[in-house]
Amino acid sequence: MDQYEDIANHFIPKIVGIDRFLITDESSLLDFNFEIVDGKVKRETNNVFKKIEEIYGVDVSDIDDLNLMSIFERLRILSPVFN
Repeated sequence: MDQYEDIANHFIPKIVGIDRFLITDESSLLDFNFEIVDGKVKRETNNVFKKIEEIYGVDVSDIDDLNLMSIFERLRILSPVFN
């Protein structure tokens, strides 16, 4: 996961809405299926793919297990934000 630290530091606050986090090679977006809205925790599962595509220009909806390392790998390769 170290090779994706820059992406994680951008992605998690933008997509999940938290600034402090601990992730591993096996972490999944499902571990963070919420966002903080107006200081309150809100469950968010339906719009996360749309949000990722709007911010990063990449569709990750076909990544079945939503593994963050797989998502970050795709973003590193395809997203104009990281290229």
